[in-house]
Amino acid sequence: MENPFEPMKSSENSGREEILVLSEDRQNLRRIAKYQRMILILILLNFFAIPLLVAVPTEWWLLVLLWTIVQCVAAYAMNLKLAIQLYGSRVGLVLGIACLIPLVGVVAWSLLNAKATKLLESNGVKVGFLGADPSSV
Repeated sequence: MENPFEPMKSSENSGREEILVLSEDRQNLRRIAKYQRMILILILLNFFAIPLLVAVPTEWWLLVLLWTIVQCVAAYAMNLKLAIQLYGSRVGLVLGIACLIPLVGVVAWSLLNAKATKLLESNGVKVGFLGADPSSV
């Protein structure tokens, strides 16, 4: 008996597998693209927030620190959502919690980003520097 969920093989794709997505799965791909893009933007913004802590006067330091904390919490929430979307609830929660541990979080996020990129590209979505554009899915 054939597995109906197995990816279709394309003869013109020189041996590479092409995963076809049903219309109801487009929404899941759109969510994955949105979460990945938000994480990448928040990480990029964090690179600007850290030097601001040194550059701003002491009166503004608390505001910049609060902004940095909000960015970190938002990035963690997006990591958790992306992990659950990609791997399911159990593995997603483990990877989400792993994102809180220094250095282990970088590895966990790298795994999430690589899986999201591979999934999006295998479905024909162009992934750039800031991830895929959710409106192009």
